[in-house]
Amino acid sequence: MLALVFLFAWSNGFNWREIFSISGSAAAQGSHSVDLSWTASTSQVAGYRVYVAAVSGGPYTLVTKDLVRGTTYTDTNVKSGKTYYYIVTSVTANGVESVASKEFTARIP
Repeated sequence: MLALVFLFAWSNGFNWREIFSISGSAAAQGSHSVDLSWTASTSQVAGYRVYVAAVSGGPYTLVTKDLVRGTTYTDTNVKSGKTYYYIVTSVTANGVESVASKEFTARIP
């Protein structure tokens, strides 16, 4: 099991300040997946977006078609022997997206 926690902060035009963490684990048996979780935003948000990249630093591709309403996401579209790099953003009801979290690295066995 792989688990890391990162904190990040952001502010938007409304002077909101955001601090939350992202962590995850990579399954080692059977079908592979990456389970991501983060603490809830302290600001009111409509949801979260999860992005993934094949190399550290991106470019990142949006993984979640719709906003994630909770604070967890499982990516089942991963392959054995690959490394994935995830970031998460929060989105307000007005569609304002935060800056990205620090990157979470998942190495799939």
